[in-house]
Amino acid sequence: MLFPHLTVRDNVRFGLKEDQQLFFDNLVNLLDISHILSRMPDTLSGGESQRVALARALVTRPRILLLDEPLSALDINTRENIICKLKDINKRLGVTIIHITHERLEATSLADRVAVMNKGEILQVGRPEEVFRKPDSEFVANFVGVENLYRGRSVIDPDTDIADIAVGGVTITATSSKSDDVFIAIRPEDILISVDRIETSGRNSYHGKIIEVKDMGGIAKIVVDVGILISAVLTKRSFEDLMLSVDKGVYVTFKASSVHVF
Repeated sequence: MLFPHLTVRDNVRFGLKEDQQLFFDNLVNLLDISHILSRMPDTLSGGESQRVALARALVTRPRILLLDEPLSALDINTRENIICKLKDINKRLGVTIIHITHERLEATSLADRVAVMNKGEILQVGRPEEVFRKPDSEFVANFVGVENLYRGRSVIDPDTDIADIAVGGVTITATSSKSDDVFIAIRPEDILISVDRIETSGRNSYHGKIIEVKDMGGIAKIVVDVGILISAVLTKRSFEDLMLSVDKGVYVTFKASSVHVF
């Protein structure tokens, strides 16, 4: 949304009411646009245009900067560059940024606090690791990409606060004070995969068969049928060392404390 008839320099300076050359110089250096100040908007790349737009918004020194999916139209390399610039803006200029996004990477890379909204209502607010690891509703769990999400019936031992949760014929043990109908979520990275049964403190251990393998570059994601489908991730090297493949039998193990109940 740059003014097409103005140069980059005039676009950025448009909101200034007085001469603030030092701040202007610092800002264009921060956003790495000092070398394109004489160019016109129609000659800029997507990443350059986005940095110029940020500079134009910031030059008036706003207390709050509202960004509505600012990286959605950018390629991955440009997106990563702008993420770094936004971190610098937040740290060096001290401006509060409200950043609207559907992308988990942006939220985890940039946010101090995350709010998940649905139909204008805020459903959960917290630090990124809280919201992504411990969603408190089915909508939030689905939105943040919880893969191992199940509904079950919880029965609690009142002496230990240990719950046995029946999920599709499989009993999962969790540390929980919630009873009756519950949702549970287990992060794939909290699940241990082994070919043989191993001695572990994990209360949950099941034997099953691999039904799907996804190569994701440095990691592999596998789906194991143990009576319910459980997704797990492991490094590519571990995957190769274990010689895993579709139809191979494996053990799936995880701790009771890794089971989030809500």
